[in-house]
Amino acid sequence: MATNDLRRRLLIAIGAAALPVAAHALDSAEEVEVCMESEVETQCVKGLFLFECPDSSEIEEINRDDIGQTQTPAPGRGELINGECCYEVTVTGTCALGCGCAHGRPLLREAHPLLAGLSHASWIDEALPQPALADLTTAERGRLARFWASVGAHEHSSIAAFHRASLELLAHAAPEKLIAATQRAALDEARHARHAFTLASRFAGATIGPAALPLGGAMELANDLPALAARVVSEGCVEETMSLLAAERMLAGAQDPAVRLVLTKLVRDERRHVELAWKTVKWAIAAGGRPVSEAVAVAFAEARAPVPHDAEPLAPRLAAWGAVADEQLVAVAGHGLAVVIRPVASQLTA
Repeated sequence: MATNDLRRRLLIAIGAAALPVAAHALDSAEEVEVCMESEVETQCVKGLFLFECPDSSEIEEINRDDIGQTQTPAPGRGELINGECCYEVTVTGTCALGCGCAHGRPLLREAHPLLAGLSHASWIDEALPQPALADLTTAERGRLARFWASVGAHEHSSIAAFHRASLELLAHAAPEKLIAATQRAALDEARHARHAFTLASRFAGATIGPAALPLGGAMELANDLPALAARVVSEGCVEETMSLLAAERMLAGAQDPAVRLVLTKLVRDERRHVELAWKTVKWAIAAGGRPVSEAVAVAFAEARAPVPHDAEPLAPRLAAWGAVADEQLVAVAGHGLAVVIRPVASQLTA
């Protein structure tokens, strides 16, 4: 969908379709950094350990470089606990899309997507067609697996974001239509995650799925209507709108039938989600008046265009399987901020 068409749809969604729209220039200082963070955890290994544990470098289970995740144990011998050797392990997730462009509407913590690590949990959709693999090298299959695993992690996080949004709408007496649509969006995101992890698994030749989502305090609800509206602006009107434009770019270059099927459904759903976000903010302004309108204006003013990160290189030919280089995706997203998000926001807060 062209940016002009998306802008028109969003203006219709907020009831401002007949109003003139001016283009906005990008601020050259705008930037966003979005990466999966490393975490330290304790991992224990079962075995016939009677007196002392071997050096961490000798334990294969805790020295892994899987698709999308690297485990690095602290040097030295582990601690013997009830016959198991336990080690501190740093788990680092790769950001296969770079650190510029997210997908879906991931749950945010301090403006960064909160993502689960990867595991061998099965999120496989057996009905999804098999992507064409014959023309791919082993390295290319691995790169595609990491790309789609990252997409899956973002979509998986989006499930939580929409569930939290549903609770916030309930807590602020939102209309039933908004609540029901938000609940349906969470189910859409579950399907998007399942499809992405299915593609990742088939490219990898091994099951790839999400580990536990480290929610912590991330599900804390907005305590008033201005805070709710500002969060929807950040996660929905800004991030998800840019994500939609990036997904449309992926679809435009995709040639593999299985990948096109996944992306066609994803883009269709994300268009609804984006319109829902803008409608939700419009309702909140109408319900809460000036305090909400001011919070929304601040949230839009703080929106930043993504910038490419030094991501793992992507060969141009992999676009046929949906994997588009990060610099191309963030360029599309940044353009969308300038010609779609800011102009529509100016009408919404006028």
